[in-house]
Amino acid sequence: MYKKKLLYLSLAACMMGMTPNVNLHAEEKTAIVQDQAQSETSTEVAETPTNDAHVEESSTETTTHQKHETHKKETHKDKKKKKTKKTKQEKKSKKNKKKKVDNKKKKNKKKYNTEQQSIKTYAEMSLEKKNHKEYVGSYVYFNQADEAWNHSGLSIHSAGCGPSAIAVCITNLTSKWVTPVDVASWGSQNGYYSSAGSVHEGIPAMVEHFGLQCEGAGTDYEKIKAALKNGNFVIGLMGPGYFTNGGHFITLVEIDQDDQVTVADVGSRRRSQFKYALKDVIGESKAAGAGGPFWIVRSNKNTDVIKEKKVSKLSKGIKKIEKKKKIDHKKETLKNKEKIRDQIIHSFYLETTNDMNDFEKKLPLTVVYTGTKRLSTDTEHHSKINQHIEKLAKELNDPYLLQVAKEYDFGSDNVNSGQGTIAFNLVTYLSSGATEYQVN
Repeated sequence: MYKKKLLYLSLAACMMGMTPNVNLHAEEKTAIVQDQAQSETSTEVAETPTNDAHVEESSTETTTHQKHETHKKETHKDKKKKKTKKTKQEKKSKKNKKKKVDNKKKKNKKKYNTEQQSIKTYAEMSLEKKNHKEYVGSYVYFNQADEAWNHSGLSIHSAGCGPSAIAVCITNLTSKWVTPVDVASWGSQNGYYSSAGSVHEGIPAMVEHFGLQCEGAGTDYEKIKAALKNGNFVIGLMGPGYFTNGGHFITLVEIDQDDQVTVADVGSRRRSQFKYALKDVIGESKAAGAGGPFWIVRSNKNTDVIKEKKVSKLSKGIKKIEKKKKIDHKKETLKNKEKIRDQIIHSFYLETTNDMNDFEKKLPLTVVYTGTKRLSTDTEHHSKINQHIEKLAKELNDPYLLQVAKEYDFGSDNVNSGQGTIAFNLVTYLSSGATEYQVN
């Protein structure tokens, strides 16, 4: 503003032919003072800004608007990106969720199919158990935890000690194949058994349903002993102690001359391997109703036999029974001998394999266990296989095999000797079941 006024004054002075040097300065000062006063008055009164201010303000508004528009675009892009990213994450999350659901369905379907298959094949599993029976001594044994009994929804693993103990009695005393599932199923249908276990009244009820006699013996030592001596079984309810921490049914199957009882503990194979003093078993029993905690289980057949023995031990029927028992005993003895023999041979192979030298481990087993006849008895042994064969021969009480161990070279000795004369195949000999075997 001031520069414009000075410019106007200079132009006016030129037009009037005046020299503005000194006066110009004076007038400039006056004009500046007046102009300042007008400017102050104008600033206090004016409500509308000057054109320059308006232009500047408009420019500022335009710039701000542009920035705002740019910011809006950028924000929109960011939102779009975030939305796209979120959409991808959601899709991925949905996909993963769907995958988990599918996997869960597959798993459940597989589990369902497995359960269905197990239920369908119970008869097959039962038959397999029947063909490969377990024994405690010479008595058939059931274990409540076996897979064959635990696909029926009857909770036999956790609560089926009662039905399992009864099944031991029935199967042994009647020669019928009655499993824990058979007993638990009938007991469940008639209110004597559930996932909580067996009620005390259920023991005589379930026993008698399957054609056996049941008599409560309480804790009468002499009564329980006499029952076992006469070939009967006794079911016992045990309390906290060696057999259980709560309550558990077991079966007493036999008693010896020292009053040591053989027990079929349906909850433990390990505990079934030992004998126990009858007084200790009675001492660990749990109080029970319905004639318990011990119940004598006998068959009508056994009762008839006992009566027949009292009438005449020399009767024809008794002779047949005794003869049958002898034959059965002989078969059982032979079966036990074969079992012992197999265990000895199995141990021999394990020990020999562990004791082979590095060279022998590389040889085929047919070579390792094939011996060649030694020309000289003074030959030094480098292989330990001959020592193991000597030990095997002594355990099997086989003099012929002992002679072989002394006259033939096996393992690395056989290979190094290079004699190739008469050969002896140990594996063939052991698997043939030769009559030379005699197990003490």
